[in-house]
Amino acid sequence: SETFSSRATGLVPPPADLEKSVTDLTVEKIVIMLDPPEHTQHRNAIARGFGSAYINSLGDRIRTAANELIDRFIDQGHADLMTQFSLPLTMETIIHLLQIPGERRADYFQWSVDFFSLLTPRKPGETVDRPDVDAASVRERWERLGEANAYIRSYLETRKQNLGNDIISGMLKPGADGSPAIDERAVVGHFLSVIGAGHDTTANAI
Repeated sequence: SETFSSRATGLVPPPADLEKSVTDLTVEKIVIMLDPPEHTQHRNAIARGFGSAYINSLGDRIRTAANELIDRFIDQGHADLMTQFSLPLTMETIIHLLQIPGERRADYFQWSVDFFSLLTPRKPGETVDRPDVDAASVRERWERLGEANAYIRSYLETRKQNLGNDIISGMLKPGADGSPAIDERAVVGHFLSVIGAGHDTTANAI
């Protein structure tokens, strides 16, 4: 639309010497930054992993995780809902939803925080200019995201050999014509954006 556009969001650019290490994360292809028809294409690829049978199969796993968290504080008679229940529960849920290795859960949280913290409003078609943003903080975040980019890209190469019915597999599976459903570089950004959206927003809702 000429009036409304999701392209009014951009990323604070990385320092020049870090650009090559974060090339997948700077393509600006996550769904909240896209307009139709590209938005529809990406949304449909992600939606492949939200089949009702697969989502319903997660119910027992989520209940088990919730009970295990409650068992840790039930004898105390009180808990901090956000830190002791909501955040760890939603992170465990998103790990199982995406079928990603659980041992990097602390990194997933930090990387998604870093990524979303670098999103900022901008005029469509213009580059982000934020001289008010602390340069040291920007560098620190992009350095961590360089590690994220390398880890996720390596993980996707492994996952392509064993695709399932989950969200990441849905994005990696080819379309009807045999070509990639979406640019694989975009899958790296979606990896972090789905974690951030599914983890933080759901925890806050709880």
